[in-house]
Amino acid sequence: MLRAIVRDGQQQVLEQTPPWVIPAHTLHTPEEALRVREKLAHQVLNPEVWPVFDLQVGYVDEMPAACGCVWITCCLTV
Repeated sequence: MLRAIVRDGQQQVLEQTPPWVIPAHTLHTPEEALRVREKLAHQVLNPEVWPVFDLQVGYVDEMPAACGCVWITCCLTV
């Protein structure tokens, strides 16, 4: 359902969507992770416009690639 939007009260699944790149953040301090989280927590997604989700990743500077955060935001209308 990641290709779904809602127009005129009707759910539509888009046949194709444009390419989408996952934003990545380099995190130097725990506060930077909290700032990204706070920004995304107040994000309002428009259910009529794709994408109706946001996924971002953050990795900790000077740590193995497996150390980091994943933030997922989605519009529950879809």
